[in-house]
Formats: sequence, structure tokens, C-alpha cells
Amino acid sequence: MFFTTFALAVMAQGAATRPGAFVPFSTKGDLAIVQDPSGNGDTRIYYQPSSGTITEYSVSGPFDVGRTVGTGPLSIVPATQALQGTPIEAVVLGPGYTEESRASYSTMLVGLTSFIQQVHFFFLSPTRVLSEYFWSSATSWRGGSACPQCVTNLGIQVSSANNALSATIDTVHNVIAVTFIDARNNGTLSEAVRRNGAWVVAPLPDY
Repeated sequence: MFFTTFALAVMAQGAATRPGAFVPFSTKGDLAIVQDPSGNGDTRIYYQPSSGTITEYSVSGPFDVGRTVGTGPLSIVPATQALQGTPIEAVVLGPGYTEESRASYSTMLVGLTSFIQQVHFFFLSPTRVLSEYFWSSATSWRGGSACPQCVTNLGIQVSSANNALSATIDTVHNVIAVTFIDARNNGTLSEAVRRNGAWVVAPLPDY
């Protein structure tokens, strides 16, 4: 576990950094960052501050031209559901994704035009279960017992010897893959793959 502290500069839209205008920012472990795939720079940062929650910070674009969106940090995952110092990985689905409503993220973040359809992020629970929360333009944030389609419900135990975690997305076929060290299969590298709305788990093939 490690603890990192740094600062985010607060920017005015289209303006240079204001002298001394910095937002204190700390995280117990990894950062996961996703951007609107339409290319407008809309950015979501996921991290675990000292409170132990998993939190989202929204920025309207690259830090040199963007601005903080909304009221700042938004706590999403309660501290009781997240391992302290958990790795965090995130993926985003954009305008081509049609499983759910095509409504814009700006319905939640007033004043920002965005084409994000879904954000999925992955982390470890205090008992090292591979866990997921996700936002969609149709239903807002879901996770834990309120998300029966989340990978959390598979009860996958991640090895206590390794915090390796990675998430990728095939944006052509809308397939999400989360890679981890599986405690149940002799510590092998495994993937949980979400395809057509359902999860399957498979170890690294040996042939």
C-alpha cells in the first residue's frame, strides 16, 4: 500500500492557471482515468482518498484548458466496500454503444456536453473479491447488491500475493475484459470477460 499526495490546478475555461489556485488531492493507491471517446476531452478520475471511499473527480478537458465539473469530488463506493489501497481500473463506452439510453452524461453534470454512455470501474473489496461499479446514461451509478449484472456477483477471489489488475475494452464489439491473478486457479492470470451483457471467466490459455 502506498499513499500519494499531489495537487490539481483549478483552471478557468480557456484561461491560464490562476496563481495559487490548487485543489489538494491525495490517493491511497492507483488512479484510473477515462475520457469521452468522442474526443472532447471530458475526463473522469477515479481514486481512493484518505476516507477509504472510491471517488470520482470530473474535469471538462485537459488540465491546461479544462475546469472542474460539478461540485468537485463525488464519493461513489463506500469505504466498507473497498480494500484500502485497492488497485482501480476503468473503461468507458461512448456514442456507438446502444444497449442503454443514448442520453448524455450532461444530464448529471450540468453545463458539460458529453457522449459517454457507460463508465465501468473495477477494484478489490476488503475480502479481495473482484468488484465493479458502473454508471450508465440510463440509470446513474450502480454497484454492490444493487447491481446484479456486475462482476462482483461472481465472487471471484483475487490472489492475496498480487494486486495486479487491468481492464480493457473492445469498442467495436463492446466487450470488456478484466485481468487479475485468480486465487482459485493456483494463482494463474485470468480474465473476466463481459460479452452481450454476461460475464465469463477463463484462465490464461496454455496452447
